[in-house]
Amino acid sequence: MKRMPFASLSTIAALLAAMCGLASAGEDLRLEYSRAQLKQAAKPAAEFKLEETMGHPEAFRIAKVGNKAVIEYGSPAAAVYGALAVARGEFVPGVVEKPDFDIRGTTLCVMAVSNTYKVTFSPETTPWFFDRAFMERTLDSFAAERLNTIFLWSCHLFPYILELPKYPEACELKPEEIRRNQQQFRWFTQECARRNIRVLLHFYNIHISEPMAKAHNLPPNPRVPTPFLKEYTHYALSRFFEEFDSVGLYICPGESLRMQYQSEWFREVIFEAAIKSGKNPQLVIRDWTLDIKFRKQLHSLYENCYSETKHNQESLTSPIPDRRHQQWKGVLKGHIVNLHGPPMDLEPMRWASPRFIAETVGEWKSLGFLNGAEIYTTIFWQWP
Repeated sequence: MKRMPFASLSTIAALLAAMCGLASAGEDLRLEYSRAQLKQAAKPAAEFKLEETMGHPEAFRIAKVGNKAVIEYGSPAAAVYGALAVARGEFVPGVVEKPDFDIRGTTLCVMAVSNTYKVTFSPETTPWFFDRAFMERTLDSFAAERLNTIFLWSCHLFPYILELPKYPEACELKPEEIRRNQQQFRWFTQECARRNIRVLLHFYNIHISEPMAKAHNLPPNPRVPTPFLKEYTHYALSRFFEEFDSVGLYICPGESLRMQYQSEWFREVIFEAAIKSGKNPQLVIRDWTLDIKFRKQLHSLYENCYSETKHNQESLTSPIPDRRHQQWKGVLKGHIVNLHGPPMDLEPMRWASPRFIAETVGEWKSLGFLNGAEIYTTIFWQWP
């Protein structure tokens, strides 16, 4: 398999190996993908055996019966990782392999202009996303490293991947161009599901598109919720959950929204749209500029919600996580560490030491309540 065309793949691979680890839609797709990996690796003698007592949805065990490998799995997610282990010859017969972290993710950035919050989305502005052969290789590389989450960074992508008949002014693209984008986004999420990769769409939650801002004489990044902004964003989120039922949200309270409005905005717009969808989508909230009083309310507002905090702010200065992580212990369904570094100093020459990686991940595990990690690539803004 052709390896990823960016320099930080080895960084991610090493980190994931240290995490010792290995999403819910597309079960048949995952089994199909698992069989395809065995076929591609010329392992026709391998077979699958459902074993529901593995203790974790991503746990598997390989048994050897003569020349045949029997992949024991408890769910289609585990079948993917078992098949990859057999295909690569990386397993110990009879040993149950299971992850230490349930969420193991990296980032892709679909912001059109490097290092800005500009909104647009098309084959011209983001050609790599529309290159299906390239994306299949990319996702295969992520699956091979046992990544199971993609944090898809954008500013306000909704009007570029959804038809919003109530707000046609939200996007400058033609209807057929929006449908093209929607089809490609759906293909992307399905290909992720085949590989047991969940997609969490990031958005700066009160930003709007430039066409919408011009049409209503607003800044693209307003700071105060208005009845119009609340109604529009609620509508866009509702359409998003309706069209992409396997996709969740990665939400940043900061950058624009004033702190005193966070509780109102999340409760009446984001959480209400998620609850009304009836699909219980997974939401991850960054604590960047999050109001402390609002943090204490979160557990009672939405159940399938995770928190996230940066490891050492926006640099990697120590293997020991920031003490702010302790503030999230037991607050929500889970907590994620964000290894944030592309514009700062997370470079391969600083992050290539296996000992340093193992020490860092060991510190994460020692906290006892971390459920996962989001790992930035070193060229995040410019990838690929």
